Amino acid sequence: MTRVLIAGAALVLGVPGFPACADHDRPELIDDPVVADAAESACAAMAREVHAVVGDPVQAIRARNDAVVTMIDAVRAVGEDRIADDRPAAEWLADWRALVDARARHADDLAAGRDPGWVVPAHDGRPITERMAAVSLDCAVPPEVTEGR
Repeated sequence: MTRVLIAGAALVLGVPGFPACADHDRPELIDDPVVADAAESACAAMAREVHAVVGDPVQAIRARNDAVVTMIDAVRAVGEDRIADDRPAAEWLADWRALVDARARHADDLAAGRDPGWVVPAHDGRPITERMAAVSLDCAVPPEVTEGR
């Protein structure tokens, strides 16, 4: 009986602290519903556009990059303060931008007749796409974007 009372008291005393803990930002996840909803919606539109692109590799890279930039802009429209408050959101957007920038350089090289090969940019020795996938969003990087075409 004593154990039941102690367990019950611990539960009751712990409950008031629960709401504060529930609102805590998990630093590894984009968990602000406004940011997450904007990101997932914009990502779905981006993926549809990326999948629809066909044609010349250089033009395809640029068109797909345009779709990614449109997604980035749509997410940023929720406001920089909101993005800054959801810790990984700014990094996630910066990773998308780094991917676009690397792809743009790759397209420039291809247009100039160079074929430098393609490697997804890395951060701390890991492809940025790994970090991009780890923020708990329904937003996979389309293979057309990771393949550099």
